[in-house]
Amino acid sequence: MGDIEEGWEWFAFTFNDQEQLELSAQEIENMISASEEMTKTAYSRMLLNSNHRWLGHTDCEADFIVDHCDLNAGDYVLDVGCGIGRHAIALAKHGMHVTGIDYVPELNTVNFITEDSRNLNLDKQYNAVLCLYDVLGSFVDNSDNIKILENIAKSLRPNGKALISVMNYELTKDIAKNVFSISDEPNRLLDLPPAKIMEKTGNVFDPDYYLVDEFTHIVYRKEQFVEGRELPVELIIRDRRFERREIEDMCISVGLTVDWSRFVRSGKWTEPLEAKDSGAKEILLLCTKN
Repeated sequence: MGDIEEGWEWFAFTFNDQEQLELSAQEIENMISASEEMTKTAYSRMLLNSNHRWLGHTDCEADFIVDHCDLNAGDYVLDVGCGIGRHAIALAKHGMHVTGIDYVPELNTVNFITEDSRNLNLDKQYNAVLCLYDVLGSFVDNSDNIKILENIAKSLRPNGKALISVMNYELTKDIAKNVFSISDEPNRLLDLPPAKIMEKTGNVFDPDYYLVDEFTHIVYRKEQFVEGRELPVELIIRDRRFERREIEDMCISVGLTVDWSRFVRSGKWTEPLEAKDSGAKEILLLCTKN
């Protein structure tokens, strides 16, 4: 294999060009069943540096949250899937009492609560609950997403506000180059080119690097992680994306009133877009607890 740095032998062997073998149905099932743990691993290895341009919108998004969730200094806010806590920290600077929840300890660097948002049982109600940037949809089983929404509704005070975003399926499908059905063509996963999107940029809407199942609305990507002290790894990552009416109905089903929903781009939440606009990667919803 030539001269390679210590610790890279496995990577060189794994990713060296070689003939692909078709996967059996059971092998596909085993691979998919491990997806949730793979996703957690992938999130923990995101670099989250300046190349992730969406991180630069924190302050303007925090101002939007304060205005549209009717928040004042001293109010209580719950940030579900807070990641590195960027919105939570920004809101704390506005004088709010913020609790952040995330299931990846490596991301939760502000000493918030490490907890799975599906199992959330906080003995408190909040003026506002945030669930932003694809927490909903990280779990492809929609019953898991409903559990998160139920916990959001349970955590809100009467008339409290929930600000929720999900990834836009309509744009995903419209720009897709690779559409399939995993039940009919499982081995197309083998032909999917790998990328370093999660590690480098976060642009999970690059159509060259995803397969979308038009029947389940689940998107598949091969993500490689090579930075840091851990061994390089390639993971198959899945996420679920939503149509506008679908996510509205889900919110309504748990007792939330949808004040409005809109297609938006990061950092410009005040500017509604058409569903298939190239920038409309998110659906943003403002809800009120009944």
